[in-house]
Amino acid sequence: MPATVTLIYPLPTDTNAKPFDFTYYAEKHMPMVYEYWSSVGMTGYKVTKLEADSGYSTLCTLEWESAAAFRTAHSNQDVSTKIFGDIPNFSTVSPGIFVVGEVVASK
Repeated sequence: MPATVTLIYPLPTDTNAKPFDFTYYAEKHMPMVYEYWSSVGMTGYKVTKLEADSGYSTLCTLEWESAAAFRTAHSNQDVSTKIFGDIPNFSTVSPGIFVVGEVVASK
């Protein structure tokens, strides 16, 4: 059954913090993530720039063949370290929400 992984990045609490770098995220980080994980079940992704009054900057949805495929990919420590180690290149905060779920309906 297809699954999604949703990551939501909060706005930084430090008003002097560097803003989320959407260009880096869209042009470098997410293509890197897809390059590493597409061979093990990642089928796509969507990045949404959120309205500032939501308290969050970014929502990213990773699409997977199954939740098990994501768990297998995520368990590869070498790759996960590279992916999560890249966060400081585009954000001063880590995802505040990180959830995995199976798709039960779509159109």
